[in-house]
Amino acid sequence: MIRSRHIRLVVDAAVLILTGCGKAPTLDYSRSETITHNLTLGIGNLTVVEIEPNDKQVKLEWKGYNQREGSPFNVPFEVIEVAVGAERYLISDRNVGNNALSINRKKYNFNARAKRILIRFGKGVSIVDGTDYAAARKVYDDPHQP
Repeated sequence: MIRSRHIRLVVDAAVLILTGCGKAPTLDYSRSETITHNLTLGIGNLTVVEIEPNDKQVKLEWKGYNQREGSPFNVPFEVIEVAVGAERYLISDRNVGNNALSINRKKYNFNARAKRILIRFGKGVSIVDGTDYAAARKVYDDPHQP
């Protein structure tokens, strides 16, 4: 009984040490712009999102965290917000793994080698055929401000 209690204390201490090794996310890249044409974005977990403004001026805010010095305890992730008026989509690859994205806190799983997320303003979110991660714009491709 005492021995199992000591083992449990050691395991609990190890877990606290390992989880404490991670530091707060570091914002490495940030961009903000207004888009009026279709834009294909490549997210760090190798997924693709296409934004279709549908004749609207869409505000895009894109942030990349832990991109320069990520580690198993500080995994790189991105947060993208696209919005027009009350229609807003918050997209992230944080804590979802590959072949998935979180959009407005709902997890979308899909085959990222063959599919992409399409966000059409006025119509919503869908998973569609086709992807070209290599050609898609990445958060660090254009001028950015840390």
